[in-house]
Amino acid sequence: KVFEAMASVTFVQNNDITAMKSPEGEVIPFVETLVTSEKNVEVWMCEVENAMMRAVRDVMEKAILSYPETKREDWVLDHAAQT
Repeated sequence: KVFEAMASVTFVQNNDITAMKSPEGEVIPFVETLVTSEKNVEVWMCEVENAMMRAVRDVMEKAILSYPETKREDWVLDHAAQT
């Protein structure tokens, strides 16, 4: 299900992956850069799936922690998938 909500990933030098992008253009950075070099595609695609879930958990945790001290109008615009 996570792959369905992703339009692309961000490749950088050496084909490492640093983020995922939704069809709406929202970018979620990975917690750690995913190294793809010298790995079979089946291996790093599984790693992408894990990195995606970890990234979503990370942004959700940050959103939850910031909620009590942020105005709701600002909070909604500051965090992923809240608009």
